[in-house]
Amino acid sequence: MIAQRPSGRVSYAASLRCRLSAVCKTTWWAYAASTVVGLLLGFLFLPQPDTMTTRIGLLTALAAVQVGVAAWFARRQRTRLLAPAWIIAISFVIAAVLASIFIAPWPNSSDEYGVTYLADTLRHGRLWNPPAPVADLFDTFWIFEKDGKRVSQYAPGWSAVLIPFRQLGIETLGAPLALLGSGLLLASALRSVGTSTQGTTFLLTLTILAPFTLFNGASLFPMTLAGMLVLAIICLQIRDDKAPRTTNRLLIGLAFSALLTVRTEVFGILALFYGLDRVVVRGRHVFADLPAYAIGALPLTALFMAYNFAITGNPIVPPFSWVRATQSLGIGASADAFPFRTAFWNEQVWFGLLCGFGGVPLAILYGFAIARKLRSMSLRYYDLLPIGAVGFFFFFLDIGGHQFGPRYWYFAFPPMALTVAALQADEAGWISLAGWRLHGPSFASICAAGFLATTVVIAPTFLIYAHARRQVYDPLPASLPAVVLIPTRHLTVFPWQFRPYLAEAKDFTRNDAAYEGKILYGHADSPSAIDRACSLPGRSVYLWEESRTLRPVTCPGRGPGPSVTK
Repeated sequence: MIAQRPSGRVSYAASLRCRLSAVCKTTWWAYAASTVVGLLLGFLFLPQPDTMTTRIGLLTALAAVQVGVAAWFARRQRTRLLAPAWIIAISFVIAAVLASIFIAPWPNSSDEYGVTYLADTLRHGRLWNPPAPVADLFDTFWIFEKDGKRVSQYAPGWSAVLIPFRQLGIETLGAPLALLGSGLLLASALRSVGTSTQGTTFLLTLTILAPFTLFNGASLFPMTLAGMLVLAIICLQIRDDKAPRTTNRLLIGLAFSALLTVRTEVFGILALFYGLDRVVVRGRHVFADLPAYAIGALPLTALFMAYNFAITGNPIVPPFSWVRATQSLGIGASADAFPFRTAFWNEQVWFGLLCGFGGVPLAILYGFAIARKLRSMSLRYYDLLPIGAVGFFFFFLDIGGHQFGPRYWYFAFPPMALTVAALQADEAGWISLAGWRLHGPSFASICAAGFLATTVVIAPTFLIYAHARRQVYDPLPASLPAVVLIPTRHLTVFPWQFRPYLAEAKDFTRNDAAYEGKILYGHADSPSAIDRACSLPGRSVYLWEESRTLRPVTCPGRGPGPSVTK
């Protein structure tokens, strides 16, 4: 384990002198500057799919250079980090600021909208909503109609958690609070396995201050809550390993059932490795533990099955499977031809994004740690979660998204720190890696400079991008009530773009659940869209145009609409 440094550790004064020295300042500024340049090239200047290979190469090269510089710095300098409590508090504050200002004031992603749509549905005492008044006109991503029910495809756990936050108008704090809980749980788990205060801070810095964590922790995606529940299960199991208690197993069962309602695939991956671990550790005695797990899991599992039954008619078929019954395992997959080339390409894209969002330093240390644990035959279930995540989404490649890094891998990212904690360290905090000696706190210190630079670069550019997408709602019709038809369009947000961003119409047909709003938004891509919009009585019809104006449409049997509005 990363051991406590006793009386021989670097004093704060010596650490401060290092911080103020020319070498430290020059290295930190150079590292931050290289991060900015690399991100500008990788994220901003090359944002299109046809440049993805170049983009991945740039981000991977950036990560390699950064890790090399940090390793060089950590061989020659010794710095001391802040206490774990400060690191956790800083990550929460940064995530809360990102969420409230840059990331989550508006559900920019259709996935986030699907989650908030379900939260509002539950908040009003419903499990589904009535169908749209006109078929197909108001279709949107990830919200489907079947058997007279309009439902979100997402599991209800995260949406249910968001209900009080939505009620108070502070839903932007939901994920940051889950990140705060994750930080506290990770620190507790690291201490429980014997990690020193400095070692805990070093690993916390690489984990919860990484932009991969911060941006997911500032979004409306459920990944941060799923990661927190994974850490809760790990903490409870570490505690139970030391002092077996029925209470621990009851809580583990409860946490597993909560995870089932938040991210079902994460539940499946963790349950597989956890179950194998329990069989290896407990042998035939594992059967004596099962009743406690089952009792703890029963309340939330029963509610989840009742939710499924009410919507789908089958307690074990969730809405996702019910509304997307024809979905294949992968993009373009069939029973006899799985798209391996596409699957490999998808994993390469996700790895490039992991590089761009600061996840590589911890991942490289994880590689050394997992190799060492393999040699010593001391693997635990949480050590295998990153491998399980990569493997699962190799085959289910059309499930995962890419916003804020490979977010569907995120649940396996914080447990990497526990694997890295198994690296042997001497009393001064030095780690031996393949013949190298690395000072962990110094390595994390220089990486933190890159994390800060990444956050500063990405946050405002994301805000600009989200604002450009949201402007579709700015023009107001001259006559209300109205239907506004939005076509699929292209956005040129930054002057250096090679090609504009695609903004699909179905991502913007967002309406109140009862379709009673003064303005209803439909998509204009269908040839019959205008006729269907005109079939709604008492509503004027407008067509949104690239000039950000609303052109009135003359419906059959009605007079001409009001003049063009901006």
